[in-house]
Amino acid sequence: MPRNPKSIPESTAKKAKTVKALQAADAKTQKEFAALTATTQATALKNAETYAKEYAAASQKEIDLRRAAKAKGSIYVKPGAKIAFVVRIRGIIGIHRCFYRCCQRISSNSCPANRLSRAHCPHAWP
Repeated sequence: MPRNPKSIPESTAKKAKTVKALQAADAKTQKEFAALTATTQATALKNAETYAKEYAAASQKEIDLRRAAKAKGSIYVKPGAKIAFVVRIRGIIGIHRCFYRCCQRISSNSCPANRLSRAHCPHAWP
């Protein structure tokens, strides 16, 4: 008996049905992810605008303080650590290279204040 050309094997039909279900689930997941991404991006944009306003206000406040100090004839100093005292009584000969480099950077004023905590070297103090 010849086979009907329109009939397909049962395993192929099952596989096609499974693939169709998986594609539908994948499309649903992608749609949910796209919605979540859009929400996240909108929140991030709103936060960025808020931060930009805060930074602009802080910058303008600093400018106003500087102008007010100049009008009074005084000096405005930005907030933060300003002075670092590094005292080495002995000479630099025979000290560890880590501490030597830190002393060089501090003396040349190229070492920012946040790096001063790294200046301590356990080999520095004989």
